[in-house]
Amino acid sequence: MVEINNKRKAFLDMLAWSEGTDNGRQKT
Repeated sequence: MVEINNKRKAFLDMLAWSEGTDNGRQKT
C-alpha cells in the first residue's frame, strides 16, 4: 500500500501543481 500511496501522492501533487499554474492565469 505504501508504494501505491507514494505514486498516488506524486500524481496528485503533479495534478495540483498543474491546476494551480493554470488557475493562476485562467478561471476554470
